[in-house]
Amino acid sequence: MKKRLNLITFLIGVAMIIILGFSGLVATFMEGFRDGMNTADRIKAGENVEMFQLNLEPAVRLAKPLSLLNVKSGELMPARMSTVIVELTTVKKSGWSRVWTYSFAVLFITGLIMCAFNLITFIRAVNKSVIFEWINVKRLRRIGVGFLLLFFINCLHDFTLYYFLKKSIELVDYNIKNPFNEGGILFFGMIAFLIAEVFAVGLRLREEQELTI
Repeated sequence: MKKRLNLITFLIGVAMIIILGFSGLVATFMEGFRDGMNTADRIKAGENVEMFQLNLEPAVRLAKPLSLLNVKSGELMPARMSTVIVELTTVKKSGWSRVWTYSFAVLFITGLIMCAFNLITFIRAVNKSVIFEWINVKRLRRIGVGFLLLFFINCLHDFTLYYFLKKSIELVDYNIKNPFNEGGILFFGMIAFLIAEVFAVGLRLREEQELTI
């Protein structure tokens, strides 16, 4: 039983890492951090530049405005862009915008730490045979809260960024898409809350049985 619970909690941890990786949260955060450092260096050098990642869709579905050269065959292949990084040299961010950027980073890291720390403590408790206890219910709920924090912060960030880009950029052959893609994070948060409630129901039933004996 103990080995099975350890295996399940380990697989949950692996699944969390996979979900975070495939949802692009960590990669986007790290890429944004690197771009921010690069932008800061260029601003110090006298440039007024800001980098943005755009998710695109063709304005006309059948149009194929781009082509890529296949070096092996020598032919030009019709292509469409789905993601591109652009540099804007005329954008001036306000102080509030920079405060929001730093706040997003802090809340993002807080959510990750909350999920990781409580998962690790939960696994350690299982290894010590401390399983059906209220402390584990609290840990599972904190994991759920951490995922919800990641979900809402990323939603807010994505929508504010989308609004800013739509106001600042207009392309001829492409429309800018809303980058929202956080369903996996919300799903894991709900799963954590569900497991916590299952533990809570089991603990209440155990306490009721102990009182009736």
